[in-house]
Amino acid sequence: MFEIAPLKIFIVEDFPVIRDGLVSLLNSQVGFSVVGQVATYDEARKQLKSDAVDVVILDLMMADGSDGLPFIEELRARRSTMPILVFSNHEEEVYAERAIRAGASGFLMKRETTAEMMVALRMVVAGQIYVSRVLASALARRAFSAEPEREGTGIDSFTDRELHVFRLIGEGCSPRRIAAQLGLSVKTIEAHRENIRMKLDVHTFAQMVELAVVWTNQRIERDGSSTSSFMPSI
Repeated sequence: MFEIAPLKIFIVEDFPVIRDGLVSLLNSQVGFSVVGQVATYDEARKQLKSDAVDVVILDLMMADGSDGLPFIEELRARRSTMPILVFSNHEEEVYAERAIRAGASGFLMKRETTAEMMVALRMVVAGQIYVSRVLASALARRAFSAEPEREGTGIDSFTDRELHVFRLIGEGCSPRRIAAQLGLSVKTIEAHRENIRMKLDVHTFAQMVELAVVWTNQRIERDGSSTSSFMPSI
């Protein structure tokens, strides 16, 4: 009998306890083998060899504020059919659809069970899109809703870059710090801030900052600590 080669998995996750747990879990499963693991997107760019990897599992946001959406687009451009599973603590209602638009094959919350992780992996490897049942139901309701969506306003209307800037504003970052972190000019960040202010329909930047802080804090309270969200049972 011919032995089927295990699927080669590459992990991009900045928290060591989660990364080590994933490695132990996946290497214990028949048909899976972790061939690489890194803590940053830059390390992934240097080490990831698309022809030697079958599946990428990555966190959507790193502790240093790095945004995974551009990295997903980059991976998708390099290898259009390689499954990419986002494994994140950031709420799926806000980020899952954006991640899939960027090229991800699935979005799995870190609070999910080990069994659900295996379901998600097998679905994306089979060429399917994975999201939670709750999100799938919400997307279906929205798709078939008779009420037209209001365009051009609110957080849902933000571009991916605007959402990232908004989150950093909520974390207390100044325009100069955001510019340095994203590799953009302060003038560009100020333009994003103005677009965000207009889409939120507020009159002052102080009001925008207040909304950003409230929004960010709500997500921190809701999502909890990333390091305690996924402890695989193996």
